[in-house]
Amino acid sequence: MQLRTKGIVYLIIGAFIWSFGGLFIKLISMAPLAIAGWRSFFAAIIMLFFVRKEKLAISKWSLI
Repeated sequence: MQLRTKGIVYLIIGAFIWSFGGLFIKLISMAPLAIAGWRSFFAAIIMLFFVRKEKLAISKWSLI
């Protein structure tokens, strides 16, 4: 799979995971900030599952 195609797939997966927040906000009686935090945590775990094969390089330019 090409790098561009992988990036698009990862963005779609991330958007799909992030979109479940509205459903969970209606079903769970927690503070909105806590829901956003848990939603981000689970999205990060799932995304790392897909990206784990590639080495992540962090530099000061990637953090800007």
